[in-house]
Amino acid sequence: MIPQFKLIFEDGSVFEGRSMNKDWNATPTKRVTEMLFCFAGVNVHLKNYALYNHLFETVESLGGKKRVTKFLIMGSKSRTTDIFEYDLVKKRFARRVVKIGDEYRGMKIFGWKAGFKKGKAEFHYVQSELQK
Repeated sequence: MIPQFKLIFEDGSVFEGRSMNKDWNATPTKRVTEMLFCFAGVNVHLKNYALYNHLFETVESLGGKKRVTKFLIMGSKSRTTDIFEYDLVKKRFARRVVKIGDEYRGMKIFGWKAGFKKGKAEFHYVQSELQK
């Protein structure tokens, strides 16, 4: 499965990526107003965050094939980061709020995209019927 995402920028332009691992670093250096993410039947929408990021947890089988087991979509505000975590194995969603710099197991992560806040930070997610 390939994660797909869309970034909407302050100037109204849009960037669509097929792979978070490859296309994320190719996004334009513009301020993001919204991030839409789709993976394994789960759609996540973040809006009005100061910073945006993501992280995937993977396991490697004996044959060397990697498989995503969990994804984390993040939006940072002034002092905290909202983390929206979906466990693909347990098919369970969790939302956490952590101090900036403690995003993954108490460690800071990199690769943040600057955001543009036009209002209160918002988060929405939808899980398709097949994944419930």
